Amino acid sequence: MSCLRCIRIDFGALALAAMALLPAPALAEVAVGAARVIVADVSAETALASRKLATSDDVRYQELIATDRSSAAVIQFIDATQLAIGEQARVRLDDFVFDPGAAGKLNLSVEFGAIRFSTGSMAKPAYRIVTPSATLAVRGTEFDLAVDNDGATYLMVRDGAVEITGRNGDSKLVGAAESVTVSAAGVPSQPRIAAATPAGVLPGKIAAMDIALAEAFAKAPAGDLDDLSVLSKARSLHPDTRSEFGKPDKPSKDKKGGGPGPR
Repeated sequence: MSCLRCIRIDFGALALAAMALLPAPALAEVAVGAARVIVADVSAETALASRKLATSDDVRYQELIATDRSSAAVIQFIDATQLAIGEQARVRLDDFVFDPGAAGKLNLSVEFGAIRFSTGSMAKPAYRIVTPSATLAVRGTEFDLAVDNDGATYLMVRDGAVEITGRNGDSKLVGAAESVTVSAAGVPSQPRIAAATPAGVLPGKIAAMDIALAEAFAKAPAGDLDDLSVLSKARSLHPDTRSEFGKPDKPSKDKKGGGPGPR
């Protein structure tokens, strides 16, 4: 084990201990990441307050991120996890513990709307996402997820694998380039090869997310967002896409691992 690895584990343990001593109001102010992209109207809400998010703003423990119509956001957590959020979505940052070991966790709830999620540097079991109809155990991957107002859930895995469990208790392992739909009653379909251009209301939410995020490139300095794999589709949609954007959809961990904030 290298000295650097020892130092990271020590800091993780210290952070856990410090957070355990914080009162609830102080814990709510703990930054767990930052907004890398904000398009139009995006807010961060708690039981006590609501604030508008701007690019580079912190996102905090247990905040609910809400987007308006034609709005979108990309958040990067301190473990380098990337989260893109589409329009008219509500995503709650339920729990976050940054630790390279077994204590690390990142739990999200998606009430409705579309997201794209790309895991960071923590162990694979650290990541868990809940919708009204299903629970996702993430195995180190990138995937699209859309949730309808009635709780129905659509999952398309871009890379890696996701185990999705419907509210009825039935679990499916979904691999790269496969999709699953979970009904509002919590019943998952069999995994199937994802269509190149999937049709329907839920895939449409994902397409709308990418269209909104494409607007971010109009104002971003050249190269500023190149490290964000969750923007790969949005890059291809932007009319001013430059040749340097023609990179693989999934960058290496070294490229993603710089933490939140522009490079």
